[in-house]
This record gives sequence, structure tokens and C-alpha cells, in this order.
Amino acid sequence: MAGVVIPTPDYVRFATHYGFSPDFCAPADPASKGIVENLVGYAKSDVATPTDSDLASWNQAAADWCAERNSIEHSEICAVPTDRLAVEVELLRPLPACQPRIGRAEIRKVDKLSTIRVASARYSVPSVIVAMRVEAVTYDGVVRIYRIDSGELVATTISSARASRRSSTSTIRPHANPLRVDPEPGPTSSTSSSPSASTPPRISAAVPRQE
Repeated sequence: MAGVVIPTPDYVRFATHYGFSPDFCAPADPASKGIVENLVGYAKSDVATPTDSDLASWNQAAADWCAERNSIEHSEICAVPTDRLAVEVELLRPLPACQPRIGRAEIRKVDKLSTIRVASARYSVPSVIVAMRVEAVTYDGVVRIYRIDSGELVATTISSARASRRSSTSTIRPHANPLRVDPEPGPTSSTSSSPSASTPPRISAAVPRQE
């Protein structure tokens, strides 16, 4: 906007989590971003493309490619990147203990059955947070649910929508509401219209009018 790069809130949160300052390319300046574009193009043309569309397969293919390329001598630094990293690792800061929330994030309100809806499926959460708002993050086939007020991870489950497109409910046993009682099934239409065998039929008689 007006020549100023405005990062998204998710990117700002990601950079803050790992403690680095983004260095954005100048707008409308191909020379400043040519190195990055060339690296992306090199990776696209050289990385083996998995036949599976699963994100885990793509991540594994990228990791194998990095391990292969980092084990040979680099023309710019005249050294093997893996050996150079072993020397420079002492100068690097440690990574945060917690991982950032990566994936599709959605804000949901916990209903009275202590569940939330994500896509075409419902997922249970602890009954103590009924009526509260939570953040559901879906990444790599796993749904992680966090409390918004404290950031606490309250539930982790496999995405039901990944296995089936039909609506389904994933309930974790400890999340069941102990105060909820399922109603007993009532009489069907075929039994409610006919008198019960143990209940005598109601008989009415006409009383003559006295003059």
C-alpha cells in the first residue's frame, strides 16, 4: 500500500514467535527479489514431485531434497553446507519450546454439547469451556483446538473431513459432559395412537336429563 509492505497478522505472529525481522523486497524492483525467485524456480524444477497430494508427502520430499543438496560442496561458499552448519550452529539462538500455530485457523463458539463445527465435522472439547470461543487450527490432517483467552491447547484429533466428506462427530471420552443426560426415546406414532394393554379404555355413558 503506497509502496509500503504491510504483512498479514499471521506472518507477524510467525516472525514474532521465532524472533526474526522480515526484510521485504522493494516493490516494483525485480533485481531485489531475483535471488529468491531463482531459488524457488530451482526448487520447483529439481525437487521430485510426490504422486500423493498429502502435505506430509510433500514435506518429506522437500526434506530428502535438502539433505541431498546440502551434502555436496556449494559453489558460492566452497564448502559442504552440512559441514558449515555444524560449525555455525554454536552461534545460532535456540528455537522456542512451543511450535507456532500453522494452518487454517477458524474461530468457533463451543455449543451446549461441548462441540464445535469445522468444515463438515464436529469435534468435542472439554465441557468446562461451553459457550466460550476457541481457535481451531487445521494442518496436515490434524485439528488442534486452542482457548483464545489463555492459548491453551485443549484438544487434538484427526480431521474427520479428511477421511470422509459426510458430516461426522469426533468425541473424546474425557470431554463428555457428565451433566448431560440423553433423553429416553418416547412412544412411536404407532403405539401412541392405540391404548396400552395395561391401561383400560376410557368409557363414557350418556346420562338422561331430568325434567
